Amino acid sequence: MKKLLFTLSMLLICLVATAKEFEVVNGKATYVKEEGAVSVSFDWKGAKWDNKTDLKEHLAGEYEKYKSEGKKAFIEGFNKKAKKLNASDNAKDAKFKITVKVISLDKYYNVMTLVPGNKHKITAEITVTENGNEICKMKSDELEGDRDFSIFDSYTKAMNALGEHVAKGK
Repeated sequence: MKKLLFTLSMLLICLVATAKEFEVVNGKATYVKEEGAVSVSFDWKGAKWDNKTDLKEHLAGEYEKYKSEGKKAFIEGFNKKAKKLNASDNAKDAKFKITVKVISLDKYYNVMTLVPGNKHKITAEITVTENGNEICKMKSDELEGDRDFSIFDSYTKAMNALGEHVAKGK
């Protein structure tokens, strides 16, 4: 009986460990091997806080700061990991356009590590188009960034991590 319980618990741990936070759901991330400029835009319409309340309502006075700094952190993360692509806020004549539809943000305090801290989770749909044609659609499902003592800094780290995943296409 002990062996059965041990086996089942190991199976559960393996399933949790292999859960996908980020995946390509449609098309192929062929853009990662290309060269050129990338224009990045965000769609915050309908975004929720913890899939419950309206994000704009929840963040109140910090909503615009979250939008602008989040975009900046995403672009920074993308450019850090992209080999031949260069993302910017409004690249003129960009070959690729990345649209990030933010679905939900959430934060929690992680105490299960040696150094506890704040963490943010981001759920978003990312669409990559080339000259107006969709080539790839990706989804982040509660993607987490690094922890930080500052709540806002943990958010920008999560957006940075999202940008890195999009740059790698996985």
